Amino acid sequence: MKFLISLLVLLFTLLSIVIYIYLTTDIEVVPSFGDEDNTSQHESNTTNPKELEERFLKEYFQANWEDIQEQLNQAIEKYIEIDNAGEPSFFWDKKASLWDELEAIFDEIIEDMKDGRIDEHQERINEIKEIIQEDVVQIQAYEVDMKTAPKESYLSTTVSGYKEKIKALEEEIKLEMQNIKHIQKQIRAYYYNLGIVLPSGRLELLKNRIDFGFVYEAAIVINMLQKAMGKVKKETMEHKYQLDKTLYYYNSSRIVFEFILYLEKRHREAIDKVYIPHLNALLERKINAYKEDMIKSKQAKEDSELYIDSLKVQKIFIDATKLYKKDILKQRKALWRVRLVAAKHLELTHNRYMRSKETSESLRPKRDMQKILQSIIHFYFDDMGSLVEDAKQKEKYQEITKQLHAYQ
Repeated sequence: MKFLISLLVLLFTLLSIVIYIYLTTDIEVVPSFGDEDNTSQHESNTTNPKELEERFLKEYFQANWEDIQEQLNQAIEKYIEIDNAGEPSFFWDKKASLWDELEAIFDEIIEDMKDGRIDEHQERINEIKEIIQEDVVQIQAYEVDMKTAPKESYLSTTVSGYKEKIKALEEEIKLEMQNIKHIQKQIRAYYYNLGIVLPSGRLELLKNRIDFGFVYEAAIVINMLQKAMGKVKKETMEHKYQLDKTLYYYNSSRIVFEFILYLEKRHREAIDKVYIPHLNALLERKINAYKEDMIKSKQAKEDSELYIDSLKVQKIFIDATKLYKKDILKQRKALWRVRLVAAKHLELTHNRYMRSKETSESLRPKRDMQKILQSIIHFYFDDMGSLVEDAKQKEKYQEITKQLHAYQ
């Protein structure tokens, strides 16, 4: 009988321990990643992000080269048609119609070259931020429960148990924050290899600016054109400057400069016709609101502090808007330099093309297109970014972009 009682006591003790472990331990289903994902993550963490992104851009270009070449050939054919088109008649301007068709080809190339990689990176960052937010909410819940938790118990979570849970979530948050930093490094490396070489703070501001879409398009297209002209030049040299290959080289070069001028025109027209007028209107409204609140604050007998606080906020917004406009105008100045360089080289290239065509002699291409394009990238991206340093002004910078998007 004593043996039976002892056995029952032992079983009860063991059962209590099992229940205690179950109640004090979080059991989560952790998503399982395949070997391929683990390999990819390991490679991303051990390879220099700049080298990784440079390799990606090269592989992406190689994978799309045939389509790019076909589109460039279509553009060249259309450009030759423009050369041969007569003067406009009273009823129809054939050249203008052909230019529209050429620009439509440019638009198609721009859209095709967007690889979606940055969107994927940003989606992953957003997913991680959601996980972190869930962890933060869970920590807050644990902190509330911990206030009424017992110090010792076999049946419920104790104070020390909650502390362990909170510590585990805090460690998870640290790891997720490291993942975000790693992805952000990849994003910066991606833009770096496109020629947008900026400190992380300025790059973030630039990405939040209304015209960043034009900046990104120019970066990826010029990067692609550099690689394309490298292939064209190599083929020209391999055929010892045969006339048809030389003419193709010069036609490709002319299309490249026309493409850059088209990119510049789209960006500049958006600045002149959309962004600056809307910034001026926004600035005028904010200044008028500031003046009205200034008058009200002087007249107010009560709640004058409310107007004073409002004036401080509005002043920050006004200053940020002025800096925003200054950044946009600085970009316009850079675009003008790009236009001058591209137009100059277009004229020189056109002259060599016409001379080879008229004399039927294969003049050796003397223009190093890759170096020229590198100088254009320098003009386009070197002075980019913003001098905004104040944290509150940075917040307003993003708010201004949202308001400008609402006007479009």
